[in-house]
Order: sequence, then structure tokens, then C-alpha cells
Amino acid sequence: MSQELSLTFTENIYYSTKEPVSIKDVITSLQGWEAIAKQSEGVLQELTGANILDISVHVARLEAGSLYEDIVIKLLFGSQEEMDKFLAGAHAKIGNGKMRNALVGAVVIGLVGYGLVLATKAMAPSNTSHFEANNNTIINIGAGEANISPDRLQAIIESTVTNKKTLAKSSIKTLAPARADEGSTMVIGTGGGTVTIPAETIKKAPTEVVFTPESYTQDHFDVDVEIRALDLDNPEKGWAAVIPGLIDRRVNMVLGPNVNPSDFAGKFSVRADITITYQLKSNNYTRPQRRFFFSSRSSTLFNIRTCANPRTNTPANNSFSPTDQSSIFTKINSFTYQKHISLS
Repeated sequence: MSQELSLTFTENIYYSTKEPVSIKDVITSLQGWEAIAKQSEGVLQELTGANILDISVHVARLEAGSLYEDIVIKLLFGSQEEMDKFLAGAHAKIGNGKMRNALVGAVVIGLVGYGLVLATKAMAPSNTSHFEANNNTIINIGAGEANISPDRLQAIIESTVTNKKTLAKSSIKTLAPARADEGSTMVIGTGGGTVTIPAETIKKAPTEVVFTPESYTQDHFDVDVEIRALDLDNPEKGWAAVIPGLIDRRVNMVLGPNVNPSDFAGKFSVRADITITYQLKSNNYTRPQRRFFFSSRSSTLFNIRTCANPRTNTPANNSFSPTDQSSIFTKINSFTYQKHISLS
């Protein structure tokens, strides 16, 4: 049986609650900490140059009264070489005077601060400046512990986090034990690297995070549309089609205001210009939604937007950030026949 190659780090979290914390809130917070610890993988790899195979999180201590949560973060490595590289990288960052736990702690608290900013931008934009100031304080403390510049730590966190929506939601979850007790704070870490999330910040933080999917449109011209269902009496319901090479399963469609449903009577396929609207989702799969639109076409053609990969519909040009672009766009919301339908 091969020996497990791993390093463990303990993170201390304290909630200054006066009343007992519910089991539900304790579980919620632990789920948040687990997800945040797992998000640290890319940041730690960037800082040390070592490849981390996996990260697991375990509870070391729960203590009631004012709530104490001690969690153990275990980094798993595929080889002794990679583990040694991590240790060397951590030593190079933090020097001789600090424990290597300082590096992991700095990353974790930095992720919490950034996650709270993301959550607030999504749910309470008017409070964003407060959380950005709070995040700057957290980053400065973490950067001091990790012996790197605050700008460098912030840049690495922003560029390596693979799922910002999960980070935002998880950061909010960590606050759960402090919410029921007005005036309660959350303290992360021990010693010089301690970060306190004050009661005012906890009160201003959203209680949930719901993201409105970002979207962009993609034009396709003179493509085949195979009609699978229609309702000549209703242009908005009862229509479905397949777009060979673009959408290979049946999706619903809605006719635009300038399209006459009767033109489709007896037709099994048409050729037309279409516009597909994509939504950016948090997972990594491309899947059509059940709706698209037809509209009529005049003699004027639209400019075609290029598509880097027509089979996956990954855009060549869009307005998303580099991190978002690395994800696959997961839902196709709609088709719109932009200007003209030629019936076969």
C-alpha cells in the first residue's frame, strides 16, 4: 500500500457569540469553509510552483459557548517531488521566522475577503465600497504573513479562482454562526495573522447570493432548422426544432412578431439566419435551453460574429473576463431569425 503524501494545516475560526449557535448554522459555516479551502488550490500552486493533487477538509475541534471551529486543511500530492517543491516554495515565501501554516492561512483569509466583495457586488452594490475596504485590510494582513505584496496576492487570487460564484456563496456561509447574535464578530487565524470580520460588516453582508446569468448573443446565417413541433395558432408556444451542427437535440422555439406561422405549414425544415443567446453559468457544460425565437429578415444582412468553436459555441470575442472565458458557456437561451426566412 503506497504512502499518502500530504501536508496538514490547521485554521482557527472564532465567533464571539453570546448565545448557543444552532446546528444548522454550524453546518452551513463548515460547508463554506470547506468550499473556500478547496478554492485555495490554484492560489497555492501559483505561489509555490507545486502541483497539488487534491485538498480535503476535516473538523479538528468544535467548542460551544462562543463558537470555536478548528478545521484541518489537508493538501495531497502525487509525488514526493511535488510535496518537496511546495515546502520549498512556502519556505521561500515566508522565510525562516514563520510556520508554513502562515501561507495557507493568508490564502484562506484572502479568499474570504474577495468572496465577500463578489457577493456584495451581486446582491448589495451600494455596500461594495465598504467590503472593498474590508478586503484591502484582509489582503494587507495576509500578504504580510505570506511575505508577498498585497497587489500580488490579490492578483493571484482573482486570476486563479475557478468558480467565483461558489466562492461568493461560500464566503457568505462562513458568517452564518454570527448572524443570529447581534454584535458578534468572526475572527480567523491566530497570532499576528489574525483577521477580524466586525459585526457591522457581517450585518451589511447579504444573507444569500443569487447571480443573474450574464449573456451574449451569437449570430449564425443561412443555417438549417429542422422543425420538430409547431402550433400554427400560437407563435409563442408549441414550437420546437433542432439546429444540425449547432443544437443536436430538440429545443423549443418562439416565432418573432414579423413571422407568419402559416408559412411553416407542411414544412419539415427551413433555412434562415439565427441569433443564439448564451448564458454564463457556474458549471462547465454546454446545454441548450428550451427556447428560441424567429423573426423576419429584410434584404439587409447582419455582420456575422465569429465563433472559435462552432461545435461548442465558445465565443471568439465577448465581454467576459479572462477567467469567465475559460469556462464553457452552458445554456443556449434563444434563437432569433434576424431578418428573413427562406422556406424550403
